[in-house]
Amino acid sequence: MAQMNFVGVSGRFGQRSYLSSWMLRSARRTSTMAQQIERQNAGVWASPHAEEHMDWVLSSVLSSANFLEAMINELFTDAYEAHGLSDDGYLAPLRRETVSLMARWWEETDQGFDRTLTKCQLLLAFAGEDRLDIGSEPFQSAALLLGLRNTLVHYKPTTVYTDAPHDIERRLKGRFPTNELLPPRAARGWPNGILSAKSDYMPVSM
Repeated sequence: MAQMNFVGVSGRFGQRSYLSSWMLRSARRTSTMAQQIERQNAGVWASPHAEEHMDWVLSSVLSSANFLEAMINELFTDAYEAHGLSDDGYLAPLRRETVSLMARWWEETDQGFDRTLTKCQLLLAFAGEDRLDIGSEPFQSAALLLGLRNTLVHYKPTTVYTDAPHDIERRLKGRFPTNELLPPRAARGWPNGILSAKSDYMPVSM
């Protein structure tokens, strides 16, 4: 989405900003920065690059998840405020019935007080399209990404044993390469092994 949109109404001019595109761009950039550090320092877990790497990874995960939430909120807000319904507006391709359903639901739920993926599924239903299969991609990766974001935002320290992996580790293990900074014999579980340059992974089709 475009970053901003200037609107003129009855002689007044305002600026309407869309941050989802900025969040997506930030996610791609920070993931690339983390990947460069892993490639340049493979097998070496040491300061200062280990700390810098974690900065980039955490930023990328948060930005990726925040992109999904901002994107769907922007669409529903535009429907509720009847913005972008004509010309090259984001909602112009949608049927008026779809926009009306979006606006009414947004109002009834106190501006979309619901889970991000639920809102995505509702938008598809309002548009008369098939909802995403919750057992397949891209729903699965999106759900795991949001789960990882929630684990980080509401972080609670836990003792992780070799014979009892952390829940987020169990769910994400094998879906992407582990942290390349770790030496060959180092433990590759949660959090250091899981939080890698690829831990914000989502299929391109999402």
